Amino acid sequence: MKTAKKASLSLSVNAIVVFVLAFAMLGVGLFFTNMLREKISGAGDIMDPEDLQVKPTSDRPLTIPTQVDVKKNKDKTISIGYFNRNNEGAIDAKIGILDCLDTDGLSTDPNTPEIVSTAQDVSASELAVYNVIIKGTNLDTGTYVCTIAAYYGSDNINDPTNLDRNDKGQVYESQEFFLNVGS
Repeated sequence: MKTAKKASLSLSVNAIVVFVLAFAMLGVGLFFTNMLREKISGAGDIMDPEDLQVKPTSDRPLTIPTQVDVKKNKDKTISIGYFNRNNEGAIDAKIGILDCLDTDGLSTDPNTPEIVSTAQDVSASELAVYNVIIKGTNLDTGTYVCTIAAYYGSDNINDPTNLDRNDKGQVYESQEFFLNVGS
């Protein structure tokens, strides 16, 4: 009888070890599955205006973080809110960088970073969220003062730096921000 009890005790310990290992493997599997699902679905993308940290208003129609950190020659994705405070709709509004100034106050043109954004029609007194890509910049490391704009983008205007900042027919709104380029 002693051997039968030892065998049943050994079987119980083995069963407990198997259950613990099974639950540990299940937890690891769920963790990796969740990470992959977030990465594939783009869980960081913001499309709902309610999810923006700062919502655009008529007082601040473009919302971009005050400081954007990018690495030299690396792309950066951010979300920008635009509120159309004009009396008319903003047709084919896109987001772009008009200009950047270095610490000496000199324009970085032709090395001004490029932004990739979609064009959206934004009705008067409505807001839109843009998920944009700031293309990898070859600017030297340092801090730059940049002007971002919501502009009319349907006439094949691929380079917003060619826009006339004083032409209110092309630029709907503009906002300055700091661009920190790191290595």
